[in-house]
Amino acid sequence: MGRGRAAGNWSQTSSSPPPESVYKVGIYGWRKRCLYCFILVLLVLIIVNLSLTIWILKVMDFSGAGMGKLRITNQGIRVEGHSEFLAPLYAAQIKSNTDKALFLESSKNVTIHTRNEAGSITNRLYIGSKEVESYCDSFEVVNSAGEQLFYVDGTQVTIGPEKLHIAGKEGTVFQGSIQTGAVRSNISKSLTLESPTRELKLQGPQGITLSSLVGDVTMTTLQDVVLHSTGQAIRLNSQNIHMKNLQVSSPVGSGRAYPEVYQLCVCGNNGRLFLSEPTGECQATADVCT
Repeated sequence: MGRGRAAGNWSQTSSSPPPESVYKVGIYGWRKRCLYCFILVLLVLIIVNLSLTIWILKVMDFSGAGMGKLRITNQGIRVEGHSEFLAPLYAAQIKSNTDKALFLESSKNVTIHTRNEAGSITNRLYIGSKEVESYCDSFEVVNSAGEQLFYVDGTQVTIGPEKLHIAGKEGTVFQGSIQTGAVRSNISKSLTLESPTRELKLQGPQGITLSSLVGDVTMTTLQDVVLHSTGQAIRLNSQNIHMKNLQVSSPVGSGRAYPEVYQLCVCGNNGRLFLSEPTGECQATADVCT
């Protein structure tokens, strides 16, 4: 009996399966939903970012040669169209296309600086709303042929053209002396050379010519007009020579004779003036009227 129960008990125990432990693998529940939402949002951001990048590349016209109107070449950078610089521009050369003009525009002023190797400003060109100023040691203007038109430095001013035209209504005032080959006025206006408080000198190493093709030549002075020639003669070449308002001498019968008073005579062949004795007729020697 005892064996039978023992055997029956062993059979019942051996037929039931042993207990097993169950482990779940993966993400389930709300964590899985959050992960899918995060991946979806990230995918949307990637698509939007890629779309914006493509749109920016399209709008800005990015290419291997440059960006938009900006082209990078072997000679430098070429800008097509209008450009606006919000900061200082440093360049060795700025030029336009062959068939286009170059415009520099600013709402306030345009200033151009040049510097030396030490970084100090050597020259400056300032273009303002009402003035143009140049700070330099010398200033020169030349034409297309390379001929000098204007030059100025700290000691002199040189004007290259053959003719200088000054259109001021009040004339021109020179503080010092001037050197020129000719001084002329317009055809319809008179020429006046005036020194209000000092003397006026006209000097020419080979001669001075005062000519008026239409009107008169007038010399007015407060004191004396002196015509002095150190080597040669003073010539008055005209059909009529008038000397007005000369002082008239009216001696009385009892007056005495002055030895320094002579007669003024003229040679008929060359118009030379000479003095003769106060008494008698004008007589000239052979060397006077030849």
